[in-house]
Amino acid sequence: MKLAPCAVYVTGALNDAGFEAYAVGGCCRDMLLGREPQDWDVCTSALPEEVMRVFPDSIPTGIKHGTVTVRAPGALVEVTTFRVDGGYRDHRRPDEVRFTDSLREDLARRDFTMNAIACASDGVMVDPFGGEADIAAKIIRCVGDARVRFSEDALRMFRAVRFSAQLGFELDGGLLDAMRSLAPTARFVAPERVFAETRKALTSRRPEHLALAFEVGLYDAFLTGREGKKLDLSALASLPEGEDVRFGALCAALMDAGMTAGAGDFMRALRAPGELIRACAAALDPQPAWQGRTLAETAAAVGRKFAMCAAGAMEAAGLGGSCVKMRDLLDSGVCLDIGELALTGGDIKALGLTGEAIGECQRALLHHVLANPSDNTAEKLTEMIKKAAC
Repeated sequence: MKLAPCAVYVTGALNDAGFEAYAVGGCCRDMLLGREPQDWDVCTSALPEEVMRVFPDSIPTGIKHGTVTVRAPGALVEVTTFRVDGGYRDHRRPDEVRFTDSLREDLARRDFTMNAIACASDGVMVDPFGGEADIAAKIIRCVGDARVRFSEDALRMFRAVRFSAQLGFELDGGLLDAMRSLAPTARFVAPERVFAETRKALTSRRPEHLALAFEVGLYDAFLTGREGKKLDLSALASLPEGEDVRFGALCAALMDAGMTAGAGDFMRALRAPGELIRACAAALDPQPAWQGRTLAETAAAVGRKFAMCAAGAMEAAGLGGSCVKMRDLLDSGVCLDIGELALTGGDIKALGLTGEAIGECQRALLHHVLANPSDNTAEKLTEMIKKAAC
């Protein structure tokens, strides 16, 4: 494998100073997958203070855990000393770390075999746990005992599902068994981290893989029930990859399966961004905004930015045709908001209206334009105002 110049720079300088150094983890996995790594991480036998002596302008971002950020040409590279993790009493972070001079010990603490691969500056790969073979076989397998790995850090269970969705890999049988038995420990993971992993899985090419996480109970702490039908996410892959439409579809599917009382409940439990919570709730709680309304009225009700949540809900509810029409409507550029009218509030004031009458006029004009999109011109709206049509 060929390392990027920034990784060659860092590993080479550490090697010249007498230390072992390797690109490690996700960057090696991505290279084996034929992808361009977005980030480069390096592990080394050098202690943090020794790394900082080799790179005087480096940043001590995580000295306690052995991590220093090095300013390499064209990129920032995280450099971490070989280490062994202590116990994990909170199922998330090691109680302590111990530095080691063994690369194998450092790789042994990692989550999955595909992430426990190192590569030297000359391209020679170190793969003691069969990560390359698992990548070729498209299998996600834990390093060592899956129960130990998941007991240490419950977030790894969500990461396994997310990688499965992103890469299209299958979960190893032992890993899946461990996930089923240790799912209750998912409650120790911060909701924000669960949301981040959920978003990555949902916006991947295979979002239906996320159904497994709900099936085994990883999301139980964020749901109001498990009664009802089996969760079906098969429709999600045909939707645009944006988080708005995918979360709308997910929430609709969860409600249909009896797993949550409302989209807002689930999204708030995940501590999703406020705008996304409001969008999903507007599309689905308590009366879906798209039921009994035209598509344009729906889009106007929930706002252009998040109308795709309603589109996703339509798809999950079996209204695929309406979903496509909603997407076409949003792409058409038609007026869906008072701010998109051809006349501003100032324009209307100049025509003689004042105070609350301006807002009432704007709402009337929007209602008309939603039904007659081609009338959204300054000339036509001015004519309507002069005829007291609003």
